Amino acid sequence: MIKDKPADGKLGAAIVGVGWWGRTILDALRHGTKIDVTCLVDPDPAVRELAQQHGIGYVPTLEAALALPGVTAVILCTPHSMHCSQIIAAARSGRHVFCEKPLAM
Repeated sequence: MIKDKPADGKLGAAIVGVGWWGRTILDALRHGTKIDVTCLVDPDPAVRELAQQHGIGYVPTLEAALALPGVTAVILCTPHSMHCSQIIAAARSGRHVFCEKPLAM
């Protein structure tokens, strides 16, 4: 289930790319006080089960996540070759963007 609004005034974030680093970020944010992970974004359908285990939503694409009202920020955990277009798409939609690693090569 994807939340329409983050809990307790937190920033509602989608984690985009749920490989090793995305899972690490999810674990780090699970009990945070500032960010509420509202959904996981990954084309791998197995990520849906992980999202269900954590009681958060799942969508397969960044475009789908950017259409959700509960997503006010994205955390990019994707390969660096995807960062430039993903940052532009998120910024154009008015979302906050966190991108660690190189922004582009």
